Parts: sequence; structure tokens; C-alpha cells
Amino acid sequence: WAPRAAFVSSAGLTAVVVLVLLRDGSSIADGLGDGVPLVAAIAVGAALGLGWLAGGPAREARVSTALVTGIRANGPALAIAAASFSGSPDVRVAVVTFAIISALGSLALAVVLARGAAGAHAAERVPAG
Repeated sequence: WAPRAAFVSSAGLTAVVVLVLLRDGSSIADGLGDGVPLVAAIAVGAALGLGWLAGGPAREARVSTALVTGIRANGPALAIAAASFSGSPDVRVAVVTFAIISALGSLALAVVLARGAAGAHAAERVPAG
């Protein structure tokens, strides 16, 4: 059930982000000049780094903790922002920008770590000359 739940969760988050982008696209474009992406990138980078440090000595645990820490709570943040600040598109803009950057940041880290792990495994399989 876990793979289906992960798919449903990802699809739901994607649908919410798309709907908000359609609704508030012009406000989001305006928010790009206000430094929201820079703040979000710094916060997500810090979360990924802190997750890595908090993950313990095992590489697998560090990777998992970093990725979860970098992307957690996007869906609830969008729901809370929509319910609490329904008349303020600026809040939705900040939350959606943060959600997009956290998803892309976590994805980028996952790709980098996967490539590094694949390279390490390939090096282990090369016979000593």
C-alpha cells in the first residue's frame, strides 16, 4: 500500500500546486521579484543539510532523513494557507513557491546522491588490475 499512498500523495500535491498556479499565476510571477525564491532556497537548503546531519551515522538514514526534511509538510502548508488566508494570494504565492523549490531541491539532491551511489557501486565492481 505504501507505493500507492506515495503516488496519491504526490499526485495530490501536484494537483494543488497546479490549481494554485492557475489561480494565482500573475501573483506568483510578481512574487519572484520579492525574494521569495531566494528565502525558500535558503530554507530548503538548510533543511536538507540539517536532515543530513540529524540522520545518524548510516548513509541510508542520512539520505532518507535529509530528503524527508527537505520536502515535508508542503500539502498541509497549502491547505492551512488556503483556509486561513483565503483573501491573501501573497500567502499562497509564498507557500507554493516554497513547495516547488522544496520539491525541486529534494529531487536534485536525490539525483546527485543516486549518481554518487551508482558510481561508488561501479567502482567496487571493477577488478583490481
